[in-house]
Amino acid sequence: MRRGGSERPVVADASAVWWHRLLHRHGVWLIIAMALIATFASVANHGLWTPDEPREAQIGSEMLASGFSAMPTLSGQPFVEKPPLFPWAVAASYAAFGTSAAAARVPAALFSVLSVLFAFLMARRIAGSVAGAAAAVVLLTMSKFATTGSTAINDTALTAFVAGGHFSFLIARDRPRRWAPLFVAGLCAAGAFMTKGIIGPILVGGPPVVALVLVRDWGTLRRIVPRALILCGTPVLAVATIWILALASDGGWEVVHESVINNTLGRTLGPTLGARVGRLFGGSGEAIATYGHSKPFWYYVKSFPVGILPWSLAIPAIWTSRMLDRGSRPARTRFAAALVLAGVAILSIPDGKRTLYFMPLLPATAAVVGAWVSRIGSRSGGRLDRGTLATLLGIVAAANLAVGSMLCWIAVWGAPSARLAPLEDVPGLVGVGVLALIGAGIAIVLTRRAWLGFDAALVRSALLFSLVVTITAAAFGRPLLDPMYELRTGSEHVAELVTSPECIVGLSLRETEQAALAFYSGRPVVNVARVRDLDRLADDGTLREFVVEDVKRTAALRRALREHYETIERVELKSGDFVLVCRARAGRAH
Repeated sequence: MRRGGSERPVVADASAVWWHRLLHRHGVWLIIAMALIATFASVANHGLWTPDEPREAQIGSEMLASGFSAMPTLSGQPFVEKPPLFPWAVAASYAAFGTSAAAARVPAALFSVLSVLFAFLMARRIAGSVAGAAAAVVLLTMSKFATTGSTAINDTALTAFVAGGHFSFLIARDRPRRWAPLFVAGLCAAGAFMTKGIIGPILVGGPPVVALVLVRDWGTLRRIVPRALILCGTPVLAVATIWILALASDGGWEVVHESVINNTLGRTLGPTLGARVGRLFGGSGEAIATYGHSKPFWYYVKSFPVGILPWSLAIPAIWTSRMLDRGSRPARTRFAAALVLAGVAILSIPDGKRTLYFMPLLPATAAVVGAWVSRIGSRSGGRLDRGTLATLLGIVAAANLAVGSMLCWIAVWGAPSARLAPLEDVPGLVGVGVLALIGAGIAIVLTRRAWLGFDAALVRSALLFSLVVTITAAAFGRPLLDPMYELRTGSEHVAELVTSPECIVGLSLRETEQAALAFYSGRPVVNVARVRDLDRLADDGTLREFVVEDVKRTAALRRALREHYETIERVELKSGDFVLVCRARAGRAH
């Protein structure tokens, strides 16, 4: 038995002894190195992808030009959906490495490394160093984290801060009379607030408190909650006050109202509930109703298991094992599992929901799965462990076989659909396809071994193999898919067609198009919402060309454009997404 009462897996051979010693002595540095390799594998090998990367990259560029203002902007207009911590980080990366898509992703990759480290620390505290290493690999190979961990979005920063807060609460649960863990949790809550507003501190402190209720640890709850309100609330209030005053100085109190009331309520509560609550704040209910992503209460019941694939398949094995028994001491795994369930429940309350929103819960989820992986083959393992491990490996084998076969098919016979038409790099298709088929063969061998019987060496091999597959997919798969998602080629072509050196005029462009055109052209984008504003610019003689999305619009708008403007060229901004570059017809009266 190790300190704290949790059980170590049975050590069966000399290699396992060596592995235990290595993790015990150098585990933190090994995990950091592994996370750096995995998260930076795809930082510089593709362009900005929709929907969020172009926006965050351009906001960071304008933040650098403003000298790290308290008010983020997009196309020169206040963009205060969220506080400015992540734009500050992106601007700092630009200052250090220059403005590029890769530099925009550096902060996200570093925050993801922190998230992996916190998952390791949580699992190590729960069930030992082997569980910690397993949790790090589990997090890196979860579908949602693997696809977004190195993406230039502020959810990566929120995930790191929330994971740090959960780890601090895990320590505070064991040492409820110590003030330092709760104060560190408060610092993480302050960072979470500066990343995404009030939902950040809620995700830091809410799930641990609710988890204590779920596990009926009333004594710890009474000792922690009053201290947490002071030690966690004080840093959040201090940071929020300073930022709000700075925002008022840079943009005025109307901008503060837009950020703190409309965006906070709209994006935290969702359009329906946010509108109802918002009417208490100066009649802003109608404005708040335009924010958020309305989804039903049970949205995360189906999306969360998909986001943690393939490891959601381990839920039955975890549930039927003894690791969640009430009698286990000190029941850290049970507390961590309750924390994840509480977090999902809290996120389900508002009707504003997206799959990105549950990313901050992934490190704690990985810690629970890592604890299960470390118990495979030990006395605390479960009867479903062998079948679950074999099933996971079988799914990896099937996925690699399907991807490899499809890529080789496209290379030889062409794309079966227009959606895959941009995949034209035949040598790249064949190379990645062959790698996928090799991976499928290795996975089949591991699956057969798992069905016949497993040991610690097989578990380590399975984890290492899954990590290598994830890194390979990021390093070689994303460049292959880049023609389907990148916006650089189309944006640069639009910039060539628009002859005005001062700016690019857009008509009702979405945030993504505005940001991509500004980022890749180096010119500001003036986005007008109505045709009458466009007419005013044309009548003044200041409009040369303008850009409009090629989508179905109202008959009046199409008629107005046909009457006074002509299309120069239809440009594919990205695969399947077109814009029209137009200009005023000859002879239009100025």
